[in-house]
Amino acid sequence: MKVAISSQDKRRDSPVEPWLGRAAYFLLVDTDHMIFDAIENESAGGPPDVAEINAARLIIDAGAQAVLTGNCGYEVRRMFADAGIKLFQISPGTVADTVEQFKAGRLLEVKAPGIREPIEAGVTKDWEI
Repeated sequence: MKVAISSQDKRRDSPVEPWLGRAAYFLLVDTDHMIFDAIENESAGGPPDVAEINAARLIIDAGAQAVLTGNCGYEVRRMFADAGIKLFQISPGTVADTVEQFKAGRLLEVKAPGIREPIEAGVTKDWEI
């Protein structure tokens, strides 16, 4: 699977970036072969809303099947959902650690806005992480 991870630098030992639009790089990882490829996010220093949407377009155009990041807004979650890209919440750490957490199934999948899931006894929750 090809995943994109928001990162502060272009190495696999780089810290992950908790904000999608602020990530200096996205590391594209082929999790089947553990091949890492970095793409620069040229919008990282721009206005947050514009940077985030441009980052999402960059990830979609790169062919990612999943995105591992900390925070992104409603519109970006919708863009990923429309493109069939899964979104996962990350914790602080390195890119390499995050890939291992993903492969082990330890990351929470974030559902697109508007998707409601039952949580208990008929109660529903909107996922707005």
